[in-house]
Amino acid sequence: MVLVIALGIIGLFLVFLEFFLPGGIFAIGGALFLISSIILFFMLDPSFYAILIYFAVLIVAIIAICKLALRQIKRSGKKSTFFSGEDQEGYRASSYRSDLIGKQGTALSDLKPAGHVMIEEERFQAVSESGYVSQGTTIEVIGGEGGHLIIKKTEG
Repeated sequence: MVLVIALGIIGLFLVFLEFFLPGGIFAIGGALFLISSIILFFMLDPSFYAILIYFAVLIVAIIAICKLALRQIKRSGKKSTFFSGEDQEGYRASSYRSDLIGKQGTALSDLKPAGHVMIEEERFQAVSESGYVSQGTTIEVIGGEGGHLIIKKTEG
């Protein structure tokens, strides 16, 4: 009987953890422990009333665990997520080299309006502000967005 109760408690604990650790693994594990507990309980050959009481206790315990977990989530005031929002504040996936603004280079490919340019012997992704720029045209960097430089054709 101690093993039946231990399996039930472990199953309830795993169901509780599922609310805070995503993925479904803890819910599956908790369900397996609860089912194992029920099967072992039936193997003890209990009376009809003992079966009813055991199921009632399990159902009430599952409901109580779910309510407790939801109350904990609500009390924390945060959404339960796998990723921390604080760690990503101000993060930029990529950025252009601002030291290239005002520099001149050559279009390595046709920019329709995006393509590649060569500036100071280095290749960069670029977007043309004025639309189509043909390969070999002299360009000037006027800004950037994300990992792309924004260029324009130079006069002359």
